[in-house]
Amino acid sequence: MSQTITRLFSEQQRRISGLFILFHAEADHQWGKTNYVTLSVQNCTLK
Repeated sequence: MSQTITRLFSEQQRRISGLFILFHAEADHQWGKTNYVTLSVQNCTLK
């Protein structure tokens, strides 16, 4: 019985960390986009 619980728990953990990684990648992507836009705007105003 405890074997099954352990296996289920580790699967749950894997799924959670997978989501966490996805979330971080998405956040980084969004931040990168905003940063890029900000830099582009700054370049335009400098010229």
